[in-house]
Amino acid sequence: QVCNNNGLAFSFTGGALAIAEAELGVNQAKAAKALPGVYKIGFWYATADYNDVRFPTNHNGNFGLYGVVDQTIWQQGDTSLSVFTRAGVVPTDRNTVSFYIDGGVGLKGLLPHRADDTLTFGVAYEKISPDVIAFDRDSLSLVVHSNETVFEVSYAAQLAPWWTVQPDFQYIVRPGGNVADPANPLVPVRNAAVIGVRSVLKF
Repeated sequence: QVCNNNGLAFSFTGGALAIAEAELGVNQAKAAKALPGVYKIGFWYATADYNDVRFPTNHNGNFGLYGVVDQTIWQQGDTSLSVFTRAGVVPTDRNTVSFYIDGGVGLKGLLPHRADDTLTFGVAYEKISPDVIAFDRDSLSLVVHSNETVFEVSYAAQLAPWWTVQPDFQYIVRPGGNVADPANPLVPVRNAAVIGVRSVLKF
């Protein structure tokens, strides 16, 4: 199973999952004179056994620590500018990705009469576990894992109170953390550009 919490995804197989999270919301009231923000910190623990990513052994349980910051830094009328970041860390011996962080800026109400639309620029970074990299070198792999970086721009258009359409463009550097190309295992997968559209309907 995969659990996604505040944009941070982690996998677990069997057993149980527990999440503890603390959240602080500042200046959330409409009458607040200062700019709003949300701050979160959390810890999760999953039971069951996990294979070691380098050696032929198992580990009992998996866990991680994460944090989220979303802060408005400028506001004038219906237009506002916010910054955000999310990060998480997990043990290197039982997880392919050992560290994740993303961040960016969101500009809401950029266009006239489009107060609920949001333009977002973001960057995400995934660090492949050093144990995975060590396994590649132990096995004399011609393609060694490293990390993945994603640059993203999107525009969420609120077409109706119940309908949002969000075109999205991503440019991925070292997809999968520098994995081998299935068509040619001697070389890594090339950088990739992805264009998509997300639509959300609320009933």
